[in-house]
Amino acid sequence: MILITGASGFVGRNLVRRLNPRSNVRCLVRKSSDTAGLEGCELVEGDITDPGSLLEATKGVEAVIHLVAAFGASTYRENYDVHVSGAKNLVAACKSNGVRRIVVASTVATLAERKSDYGTTKAMADEIFAQSGLDVTILKPDFIYGKDGRGFNTLVNVIRGGKMIPIPGDGAYRRQPVHIDDVCRVFFRALSEKAIGKTYVVASREPIEFNRMVDMIMAKLGISKRKVHLPVWLLLLAAKAMKLKKNPKLTQTVILGIAQDRIEDVTPMIRELGVNPISFEEGLEKSL
Repeated sequence: MILITGASGFVGRNLVRRLNPRSNVRCLVRKSSDTAGLEGCELVEGDITDPGSLLEATKGVEAVIHLVAAFGASTYRENYDVHVSGAKNLVAACKSNGVRRIVVASTVATLAERKSDYGTTKAMADEIFAQSGLDVTILKPDFIYGKDGRGFNTLVNVIRGGKMIPIPGDGAYRRQPVHIDDVCRVFFRALSEKAIGKTYVVASREPIEFNRMVDMIMAKLGISKRKVHLPVWLLLLAAKAMKLKKNPKLTQTVILGIAQDRIEDVTPMIRELGVNPISFEEGLEKSL
């Protein structure tokens, strides 16, 4: 039996869809979660911040794929509760029920020079898992895209929406976007014994400037618009002002997650897990 936390999210739904129908999969979902796409799984209501629900969810489980993340959080406390307290709760539940194997979804935001609250608390969670004494593998994906991907859809909608396209900073910073199909392959292979104790960056081989990403999406959509470059400091100020709103559209996590130059080594992922990621150009063909 495999437990997937955060199963109703983009990665979780895609993992479930690719699993063998005969696989025993239990999905931890919140009461408010949209469970479409999780048919055939055992659904358990709970929350990463509720230790009691995790004790129930981890009973009889052989491995956990931990996908929960505070994507929409706008405060440090929200990020801390989900990532750090959540990691402590999950480790305790696994130890109580004799579950040793955990594959953790982290993020390349933990490697950024200037970390957001999201990246900072994710890094703290990684350390908790790494020091837990359990059989842990940590995966750090870059920008995950594909059909129905939340972040990808947001970017596409921004490009489609207005007369101009707002770009944080100069847009020359590079990312290594990774397609959801490759992400799922990595997660499945990370369950192997040889991946225990390892940390892998999950990303494409070729870094691509954000400006170029936007241009490629526009070309695929058959549109042409002017890009307007906005100062990062101004956007961070606006995000700070929006903190008081419920589900703010602009957050520190989004801005710092985009507007930093970041190139990571994916050789270990390719050599040890045997996943050779497709290019962004190839991935767009499958995503739009």
